[in-house]
Amino acid sequence: MKMLDILVVDDEPSMARGIKINLKEYERAGGIVDVATSCEEAIELLNKKGYNVVISDGLNGRWKDVYEAAVMTLKNPYIIVLSGEEKHVEAAEALGLAGFVKGMSLKPVKEAIEKYFAKKL
Repeated sequence: MKMLDILVVDDEPSMARGIKINLKEYERAGGIVDVATSCEEAIELLNKKGYNVVISDGLNGRWKDVYEAAVMTLKNPYIIVLSGEEKHVEAAEALGLAGFVKGMSLKPVKEAIEKYFAKKL
């Protein structure tokens, strides 16, 4: 497992914590998994820290603000939109980002992260 620093953005604190718990193996590998529960908090963290991966909820369309801040402040971030609304996933995919509809498992998200960074080695 590659050491990655990940920012999880979800305006539902329980969902954000659940995603963080499911990404524990990245912390065990020496990476960081931070959580932001608002677009504003995410942008503040993006301005302070360097992340490899940003996983954002749809945030009622504000995922685009998180995306723009990540692109402006990070070096080649891997951005994933993980939303309960298909329209946000489709909009993210139209921009060439990874997009997933929220489900019971984060396995597809983890597989996408591993596949993306395997190509970078």
